[in-house]
Amino acid sequence: MSKVLRRFSRAVIPSRQLFRKAFSTSVAVPDQKESSVAKKPPKLFDADLIQAHWLAEILAMVPKFVHRAEINDIEMSIYTQKEYIIPLLRFLKYHTHARFTMMMDMTAVDWIGQDQRFELVYIMNSMYLWNILRIHFRCTEMDHIESCTRIHPVADYCEREVYDLFGIFFRNHPDLRRIMCDYGFQGHPLRKDFPVTGYVEMRYDDNLQRIVYEPIEITQEMRGFDYLNPWYADAPPMWRNNLPENNPYIE
Repeated sequence: MSKVLRRFSRAVIPSRQLFRKAFSTSVAVPDQKESSVAKKPPKLFDADLIQAHWLAEILAMVPKFVHRAEINDIEMSIYTQKEYIIPLLRFLKYHTHARFTMMMDMTAVDWIGQDQRFELVYIMNSMYLWNILRIHFRCTEMDHIESCTRIHPVADYCEREVYDLFGIFFRNHPDLRRIMCDYGFQGHPLRKDFPVTGYVEMRYDDNLQRIVYEPIEITQEMRGFDYLNPWYADAPPMWRNNLPENNPYIE
């Protein structure tokens, strides 16, 4: 029995030494001669560099559709013209190196006073390549933009919103009508020439027992309102000069 225990102890001792050696190397304090500065990880490609190569490839493949591209804080933007928006969206959706199959949003910017007043922005997402792309182009008030609902069905609601708030007309849209404002609403609220107070106000009439629309009436006499649009720099301001000389709220 004693011989068996001795053989077992001889076999266990080397394994214990190996375990202690392995454990000591994992938690051992580095030698004082070695540098205490951590090693830098291997340098990876910057996102801007990868996106720049991709934009250069797109410019080389479709130079007719895209006339300018830029990167702002790893956000890619390309600029096209209104007549090329449909073939460009189709190319970006089905090409292997793009795969922008999702339209995240669509909006517009009102550059009042310029010939091409509106700037439409399509925000596209590529889940396959993990990229987001913004497509810009300019148009006038009288332009009819081709609808992209046959390429991205979600554009149905996005184009209705842009039509409702900016008044941009989309040709060949299946159901182009207001989506946020009332059907009898006059004007487009996000245009910069639209008055801040609006044209009419809505209230419930107890006698008629229905909602009625009336011309806007500002009843706060202690405030000054500038009814003129602030983007018209040529016209002078029209402040209401009915404010009292002394502030009644200060004793």
